Order: sequence, then structure tokens, then C-alpha cells
Amino acid sequence: MTSPSLKIGAMGDETEPGLGADVPTEVHDPAPQPQTPLAYSVAAAETVELTRSPWRVRLLIAGVILAVAGAVASVIMLAAWGRHERPSAALPPTTTTQPNPRPLQYDSRGVPMVPKDPTPKEQQQVLVATFDHAGIPYSNPVAAAIDADRVCRYLSSGHHTGSELLGWVHWTHPAFTNDQVGGFAGASVGIYCLQYAYLFDPTDVGATS
Repeated sequence: MTSPSLKIGAMGDETEPGLGADVPTEVHDPAPQPQTPLAYSVAAAETVELTRSPWRVRLLIAGVILAVAGAVASVIMLAAWGRHERPSAALPPTTTTQPNPRPLQYDSRGVPMVPKDPTPKEQQQVLVATFDHAGIPYSNPVAAAIDADRVCRYLSSGHHTGSELLGWVHWTHPAFTNDQVGGFAGASVGIYCLQYAYLFDPTDVGATS
């Protein structure tokens, strides 16, 4: 009986792959890494910035041009205004002058008469002439007119009797005589407030009011 013979091959003749033999390998590129949200945002921003940059430059240039044009227009307008709006020469102030008083007229007794529609100057002129005729003292024409106007204001405050008026004139002018008191009161009323003439002339229509 023949025993089966074993064939033992040399090392490496009938060996399994991977037990010592070189196995050819393939070289592959690394798999692309997934893009993170941050990286995507940065890339998008860079793209937008590159896209917008030309417009920003154009807008900046346009703004500068407009500013320069506005400044030039302002200078031109100011120059034109200076040529056409030159200040005119100052006009002299206007003064209102009252006409000269009319000449005095006297009655048969030599008492000055009040003209029709007298001006303030004419009233003062008649008053001073009356005071001079009656010997009533006064400091100056203006003060005399002011004093006579006070008589009218006293009467308009409710004092409507002759005795009240004469007493008030005597109290305000203690140096006056009785004749001067009567003359001062009569001249003041007759020239400045004729509506109270009934105090000295009972026949005046005002005496019944």
C-alpha cells in the first residue's frame, strides 16, 4: 500500500495572498470635506464685497461731483446777488412837521380867542396868551399846557361842580389869588375841555346835562 505523498512546496510557491506577497494598492485623492456654515458665509461675503465694490466707488465719485457742483453754484449765486442787490443809499429820516400856528385873534376885551379846529401848538399859544393877559404865572409854555390838561382830567374823573374845581385849583396852586384861580380854571376849560364850559356859563347847554 502506497502512502500518499505530500508535496511541500517551497516557501512562496503556493502561498496565499497577503501572507508575505506584495499586494498592489491604489492611490486615491482624499475625500472632499463638507463645507461648514461659517466657511460658506465668509465666501459669500467676499463674493458680495467684490461685486459691490465698483458701485461703492461710483457712488463715492458721484457724491464728490455733486458736492463740488453745489459749492460752485453757491459761489455763482452769491456773486450774482452781490451785483444786483447792492445796498441802496440810506434815505434821510422823515420828520412830520406841524404847520405854524395861525395868528392869534382877540375879542373886544382883548382876550385871545381859540381858532376853529386848533392844533396842539395853537391851543398852547392861546393858553399862554390868556395867562399873560390875566396875569397868571407859569414856568414855561409846555408846563402850562400840561397843567391845564390836568384840570380836564380832574373834571373827567367825576367832579362836575364849579366849587369842586375852584377848590382843587386853589389846593394845587396855593400861591394863586382868587382871581388867578378863577382865570386858570376858566382858561383851561375853555381851551382844552370845552364840554365843561357850563361850569362858568349857566346858559351853556351842558349845564342841563
